[in-house]
Amino acid sequence: MEQVVAQITPLLNNSLVKQYLDLVEPFHYIPNVTAFSQWQYPIGVSSTYLFLVFSLRIIMKNRQPFKIESIVAVHNLFMTFISLLMFVGMTVHLIASYLKYQDIEVLLCDDLQNSFANRGGLFFWVYIFYLTKYYELLDTIFLCLRKKPLNFLHVYHHWITLILIWTCLQTEIPVQWIAEVLNSFVHIPMYYYYFVSYFGIHPWWKKYLTQLQIIQFIVVLSVHWSTPYLHFVKGRHCRAITEWGNIFGETVVISYLFLFIGFYIKTYREAKDRKRLPAHTKKE
Repeated sequence: MEQVVAQITPLLNNSLVKQYLDLVEPFHYIPNVTAFSQWQYPIGVSSTYLFLVFSLRIIMKNRQPFKIESIVAVHNLFMTFISLLMFVGMTVHLIASYLKYQDIEVLLCDDLQNSFANRGGLFFWVYIFYLTKYYELLDTIFLCLRKKPLNFLHVYHHWITLILIWTCLQTEIPVQWIAEVLNSFVHIPMYYYYFVSYFGIHPWWKKYLTQLQIIQFIVVLSVHWSTPYLHFVKGRHCRAITEWGNIFGETVVISYLFLFIGFYIKTYREAKDRKRLPAHTKKE
């Protein structure tokens, strides 16, 4: 870690980079004050999302699918780019935060003396990540309009993630950055895969995306569990330990973990088993 910091420090001292840091570092997400921080936005939009999804499934039942592949391709290209931008932005500011505090525990446990959550460049990008969750709901709308298969995992994941990110910001959970950093990273190859599929290109590594997502959830849970360790074992006063948002977040991530494991088994392991069956025993 010290070697990485030593290599990054000269870059952070660059004049252009310093101007950028001066621009975003004053950011402060204030619950119920910052734009889209009021509960009506995530609850209202997520409820509308569910209504639209079920309505479109009914409306499209006897209709021809819309030919919007080019629009979807542009959407996926944009999501690839913004995911890369958020990942780089959060990673840079995570390193900058470590250089500032010289204490990794501050990034995991926000006490009253070291106010870290919802402030600075890192949480500026976390906030941008939160805003993109509204836009990401188009993923499902496009599937409905194209009459593509839609499963519970997809709808649930998009619906609850919007509420989850808002909840973590509202309750000022400092360690939430681990989920946003990893999710942005996973979304880079995921949306890139969807984009190149428009051109008939299907990279061989698709199944590893699900494995990467499963690993992501395990890492997120492991880092989140550092909060009770720091609070009860090391005696640091972690405000998040008493926040309902922390428990809610861990519960949702656990549900992701089990759902994605189930999806992986059903999609890839069962497909592998079917390939081993004699041709005459396979279902048409």
